[in-house]
Amino acid sequence: MHYYGYAGGFSFFSLLWHVLLVIAIIWLIAWIVRMFSGGSRMHRHMQMRGSHSALETLNERFAKGEIDKAEYEERKKALMS
Repeated sequence: MHYYGYAGGFSFFSLLWHVLLVIAIIWLIAWIVRMFSGGSRMHRHMQMRGSHSALETLNERFAKGEIDKAEYEERKKALMS
């Protein structure tokens, strides 16, 4: 009878490597899902920043008299949805 170590030849370092590999794969899958679901903080921040500047532009155009109140309300409603 020949024994090659724990669990049929697997050493502690081999077991550690496999555990780290599984953790890395799970983290990668979670990261990919988060990126494609739009759940990243940077994505939400960029969306808020873009809609905020669009609302500021709309307010400025209304204040300058470039658009009337009805058009202002319609565009503001579209931006907020």
